Amino acid sequence: MQRPAFSQSPNRVGSGPSRPPISRGSTGWGDCGGAAGSAAPAGGCAASGVGTESPSFDFMSAGEFARSVASVPETVVRAPAPACIRIGRNMIEESTQALRTVLLPGFGVLRFAGPDAAVFLQGQFTNDVRLLADGRTQVSACCTNQGRVIAVVRLRQTDEAIYALLPADLMPRLATHLRKYLLRAKVEILQATDLVVGAVYSGAAAENAVDRAFDEAALTLSPVPLAGATEIVTFQYAPGREVVAAPAAAWRTISGLSLGRPSPQAHEDWLAADVADGLTNVFAATSEQFIPQMLNLDLLDGVSFAKGCYTGQEIVARTHHLGRVKRRTMRFILSPGETPAPLAPLLLDGAKVAEVLMTAARPERVELLAVTSLEAAGKTLVTADGRVAEPRAMAYGVTGVPPPA
Repeated sequence: MQRPAFSQSPNRVGSGPSRPPISRGSTGWGDCGGAAGSAAPAGGCAASGVGTESPSFDFMSAGEFARSVASVPETVVRAPAPACIRIGRNMIEESTQALRTVLLPGFGVLRFAGPDAAVFLQGQFTNDVRLLADGRTQVSACCTNQGRVIAVVRLRQTDEAIYALLPADLMPRLATHLRKYLLRAKVEILQATDLVVGAVYSGAAAENAVDRAFDEAALTLSPVPLAGATEIVTFQYAPGREVVAAPAAAWRTISGLSLGRPSPQAHEDWLAADVADGLTNVFAATSEQFIPQMLNLDLLDGVSFAKGCYTGQEIVARTHHLGRVKRRTMRFILSPGETPAPLAPLLLDGAKVAEVLMTAARPERVELLAVTSLEAAGKTLVTADGRVAEPRAMAYGVTGVPPPA
């Protein structure tokens, strides 16, 4: 089986045949030239004005973060930037690199703190949480007892806590579900509403991101920050796309963005990139509808079949070992028009063979991912209103699915 395109970078290290890229090495705004962790030239980088003693971007207090970027010219994050600037753990390799920042109010962060956090989450998520200790961002899912996915998350561990990035409309549901299993575990589960979630695009992803005027929609922030949740957390999401969860003051400093006027198109742009990359997600309307294999999470290295038990593991493991995956997520495009609702049917000869999982409206088309019967793989389907859904190749090989003709 072909690995996902984003797991084949020669400059990244994975822990499995289809694991998304994992970047390792030192992190700093002032690292210039050489390998990760090598000393920068004396006096720092003249191109950026950042010295060699800048604190780590990954995990620092809000005050340290604000001070570290206060002297950086605005062009560093909103226009072509010099090669010495790092975003999270990714070194920008070209001589000039376009960067773009946007707010993502449709996403939020849960914070798991306490001495038992890692052990507790190991029993609740599909991936091996112990591997977070090396600094990676990990795709994982939390399931019901019947193996149905409640939420797909990106996990990241710091010295103080483990953070989960997920759609904002699922945060209360997931937190409530997990608290039922706490028992005597010393774990505190908080919705980190004091952290603003945004994205940093770089390279081709930055060039493809559409720069649109902001509207007046308000982004609601917690008036009282939650105790202890003041770290800057970065999630390596996909090549050219990184998610940053930071306090409001830090986001204003790094990006100059108005927190009260988020881009109305940023969420659709993000979902369109997910559809193109085949990165599946569930939202409130699609939660608890599909098992991980139907969402291709096993192909995205979001499931460990070697770890111990977790909630829903029996169903997930049985499906894997018996080879009875009859539906997979596949990509389609529609002509412009009304965006299909979540779980809307796609038909073949009048019979439902697929359900819409994710959609992204573009000016010239509607892109979508749909959980599709393998019998309909590569075939042209139709929506309930008669529009043609044309199949498109996924960014990675899908078991049992031939590429579209």
